[in-house]
Amino acid sequence: MCCPWISLSNSEIALSDFESRGSSVAALIRELRRGVFPGCVLICGGTGMGKSALALLLAQALLCEEPSYAGRPCGHCKGCRRVRAGTHPDLLTPTETKKKSIGVDEIRGILSALQTHALESDRRAVLLDDADRLTPQAQNSLLKNLEEHPPATHFILTTAYETRILSTIRSRVVTVRLAPMPASALTAWLQAQGLNESAAAECARLSDGSPGLALTLNADESDRALRTLAYDTVFSLVSEEDIPEAEYRLKDLKDDFDRFLSILERELRLCMRGSPDPRFSARFAEASPARLAVLLGHVISAEQQRASNVNYQAVLNVLLQSILEEIKKWPLS
Repeated sequence: MCCPWISLSNSEIALSDFESRGSSVAALIRELRRGVFPGCVLICGGTGMGKSALALLLAQALLCEEPSYAGRPCGHCKGCRRVRAGTHPDLLTPTETKKKSIGVDEIRGILSALQTHALESDRRAVLLDDADRLTPQAQNSLLKNLEEHPPATHFILTTAYETRILSTIRSRVVTVRLAPMPASALTAWLQAQGLNESAAAECARLSDGSPGLALTLNADESDRALRTLAYDTVFSLVSEEDIPEAEYRLKDLKDDFDRFLSILERELRLCMRGSPDPRFSARFAEASPARLAVLLGHVISAEQQRASNVNYQAVLNVLLQSILEEIKKWPLS
């Protein structure tokens, strides 16, 4: 019941890379190195934060053949290699990994397999990635095993949507929350993936500490193009004379307008948190969060209008005028 895994990156990732990702994560790793690991763990974190990579490393550590706990996972032994390849007989996962939901029959099959002895290791790991895809019936079928799990068996669940996990499940697991990766560490990590210093710093800033999102953004040429367009138009407004030029440059944005608005929102939020894009003028970069919040309100209003199917050109015109009127109130730098 194993499945192939796609690692977060092509470079080797170690448990030590996760020690700065939150106190609960660091405590879990310390316990593992002492030879202690909970019977049931739920790893929570946003999309692209590295939950699957951490879960896989924990499974490797449990099934590693390296005798020293401090050295697990070694990454090179037969056990580690088979876990990473998804072929270890004592690593149990759903067979259907791409379905929107995981049903009770799938989970019952895994639980049935637990009635037999481990085949190659002295432990077994049950890995349920994106456990929020489990139907309520499937989650309920886990309850008894989570509370009274078989000896030397460890359940590792991950989710980006903690509230979708039944409270009865959450009360039976040790929950660890994966914090965002520190900007400096993420920048260095991205450079190790082959990004140049400038691209790594930019993607680290935009991804808000998410390694997976950072890599996605680096490969997303359309996001980069729309971001440049935002700075050449909306974030370059100074006077009424700039409106016609901005409208002209944005006139063919119909299919990407909603995404363009989301990029405006993202850039303003980052600036409010003290991480402005270098292309922001001094007026933007030095503006108070309260002033930026007014601009953000106009963008959110535009998004709400678009959700109500208001014509994008009408929304754009109002947005540009509203942002310009607000910026004109700001003191000149």
